Amino acid sequence: MLSMAAMSDFSRILILQGREIGDVLLSTPLVRVVREAFPKARIDYYVEPQACPMIERNPHIDRLVTRDQTGGSGFFSDWKRLRHVSYDLVIDLLFNSRTAILCRSALPDAIRLSFAGRWRSQWYSHVAPIEELYAGFAKQLVLVPLQIVPKRYRPELVIEDGLVMSIANEINGWGIGAGNPLVVIDMTHKDRLRRWPAERYRQLADQLVEKRGVVAIFVYGPGEESYVRDALGGGPGTHIIPPRQLDLYDLAALLSLADLLIGNCSAPRHIAVAQQTPTLVMHGASSPIRFTFPDEWNRYLAATPGGVTTAVDATAWVPGDIRKISLEQALEEAIRLLDDWVISAKRSR
Repeated sequence: MLSMAAMSDFSRILILQGREIGDVLLSTPLVRVVREAFPKARIDYYVEPQACPMIERNPHIDRLVTRDQTGGSGFFSDWKRLRHVSYDLVIDLLFNSRTAILCRSALPDAIRLSFAGRWRSQWYSHVAPIEELYAGFAKQLVLVPLQIVPKRYRPELVIEDGLVMSIANEINGWGIGAGNPLVVIDMTHKDRLRRWPAERYRQLADQLVEKRGVVAIFVYGPGEESYVRDALGGGPGTHIIPPRQLDLYDLAALLSLADLLIGNCSAPRHIAVAQQTPTLVMHGASSPIRFTFPDEWNRYLAATPGGVTTAVDATAWVPGDIRKISLEQALEEAIRLLDDWVISAKRSR
C-alpha cells in the first residue's frame, strides 16, 4: 500500500485503456473514482482514435492522448509525448506488451499500476489481482494499492440534450407511433461464437410486436447493414432499419429513448447501461458476470454446457453454445423485463 503522503503528490495522472469501445466505456467508473480521489490532479487518458467518442466528453478527463497508429514510429511518438509530461501516477488497464513497455521505459519514475498474473507484471511498481466481477468494478481493483475502494458506478457517456431531441424527431420520421414500447435490437457481432442466430432475433421481434405491440429498431455498425437487411427479409413492416448508420452518439441518444435493448454481448449494451436503459443480452462465449451491470434492469440468458440460465455462478461459469438459447426462452425473459419496466415507469410518474 502507498502512504497518504506519497499519494498527496500526484498532480499528473495517466490512464491507459486502448481500443475497444466497450472496454473504454467500462473504464469510466474508474475515471470517476480517480477524479474523486484526486480532484486537483490533471488526468489524461490514452486511447486509440476509434474509441475517442466514448471518453472525449467525459467531465473527469482533462486531456486525451490518442495513440499514434503509424507502426513502429508511432510507438516512439507516443513514448516522447508521455515522457514529456512526466506523469506521477500511471494506471494501465490495457495491460498488453505495448503499454507495459511504454509505461516502464517512458515513465520509470512514476507509480505504475496494473494487474497481476502475467509475466509483464514485473514492469509495474504495484499490481492488483484480477477478479471475476462486473468489469466496471473489476477495473477499479487496480486502485487497491492507493487504498481506494471500488464503487458501484455505472458507465458514463455524456450526450447533449439537443441530440436526444434531434434523434427523437428523426425516428418519428421513420413512422414510429407514439405510445408503442420501443425496443432496440443489436443482432450483430464480429465473433460468431457471441452472435445469437439472426433469424431468432427477427422471430423474437415478430413475437414482441404481436404480444406487446412494440416497435423494433435493428441497429448496425460499419459493414453490417446488409447482414441486418438480409435477416429481416421476411419480417413485418413494423420492424425498422435506420436509413443511415448511426454514430456512437446517435446510438446513445436512441438508446436513451428506448424501453429495452436486446442483443449480443457488444458495445451497445454498455451504452444502454450508461443511458439507464434496460438490457437483455445473449451470452455464449463471453462472461455474463463480467459484462452485465448488476441490477434488476440488466439481465441475460447464458448458454452453458449444462443448459441455459439467467443466473451464473461466477466461480464456476463455463462458456457454452449461444445457439442453445431458444426463441421461447428469449421471448419469456424479454416480455418479463419489458413488462416490469413499463409498470415501473408508470409508478414513477
